[in-house]
Amino acid sequence: MSHGFETEQTVKPAAARTYVRQLCSLGLGGPAIMPELLRALAQVIPSDPAVFTAVTPAYEPVYAILENPPPDLLDLLAQEIQDAFRREMEAYRDWWRHHSTAVVCSCAPVMHDDIQRSDFYHHLWYPLHRHHFLNGLVREWDRPLGTVHLFRARSERPFKQGDAVELARLLPHVAHGMTVRPDRDDSFVDSGRRGHVIVNESGSLTHQSESARQLLCLATHSGMGAVRPSGRFAPSRVFQKLAGALVRIARSREAPPPVMRWRNRWGRFVFRAYRLNDAADLQAALTLITIEHQEPMRLRLMRGLRAFPLSAKEREVCFWLAQGLSQAEAAQRLRIKPGTAKKYADSAYLKLDAHNRAELAQKILSEAGHS
Repeated sequence: MSHGFETEQTVKPAAARTYVRQLCSLGLGGPAIMPELLRALAQVIPSDPAVFTAVTPAYEPVYAILENPPPDLLDLLAQEIQDAFRREMEAYRDWWRHHSTAVVCSCAPVMHDDIQRSDFYHHLWYPLHRHHFLNGLVREWDRPLGTVHLFRARSERPFKQGDAVELARLLPHVAHGMTVRPDRDDSFVDSGRRGHVIVNESGSLTHQSESARQLLCLATHSGMGAVRPSGRFAPSRVFQKLAGALVRIARSREAPPPVMRWRNRWGRFVFRAYRLNDAADLQAALTLITIEHQEPMRLRLMRGLRAFPLSAKEREVCFWLAQGLSQAEAAQRLRIKPGTAKKYADSAYLKLDAHNRAELAQKILSEAGHS
């Protein structure tokens, strides 16, 4: 698994802090922004892939989101995390209650010695290079929301008090980022992640690509080791329904279009089914099912804009223009004069070699896939 501790240092901390604050102001809600937010936090405080654990007002863990989770890890933790970390959950609940009046960061490991001696730790947790901990409590006034966990390997330097102070400054923004705007725009765009499976006439799986395995794992698990998993999603039922729809269509029977959508904390997943062969006997027919992953458009635009040599104001104007707003509307959103918005837009168009809002959006969204 690739770790970001070395490569993420190429991003200037000041720019990374700005990006964290901007992500938390999108109004998309915590689950939508959390994977991207964890990557950004690791750029502010160099660390390995991070984890966010959401909690209820009673300090009960609801779900955990891990940046770039390996499918095998999700599968295993969905089955074992509650038993493996039962004592850890008790420790976190006690920790939350003890620090119930302030935003606190702790550099001390919470993991018990018996966990570090377990097969779970040596075969699963240790290979992910989690040894040094930095834990930040996320709360909105008196209401607990969750914990940000940053990690470093045993061979890396432990977190210092300065790291704790840095994280503490950003935690109020993380708390705000957990909320959802009343007028939230639920526009989704293709993330570029695709996979495919092949099933028989009954919907039984006969082949799947590696990318499909990863996407199905994300679709199935609403969060790593979730106490309240998505549950309702079952790939086998989706495959059966789509394959059955194609069979009914082939037999001239009434059937819905062979397409389904599913949404959880990892984004939106679109499943489409096609006849793979022209077998005369429908019992021998094979079905190709494609899987497309989509993410919120605003999140992808913000990520893509970071890759271009634009000023802060040019990025702000482009953010709204790429969503279809006119320059006058963008000026109104940003509370600047229309002429000022036009100046920033013209400069950005020139730098990006774009001639209209559609080209601008296409370039930004395309670049987000490489960022």
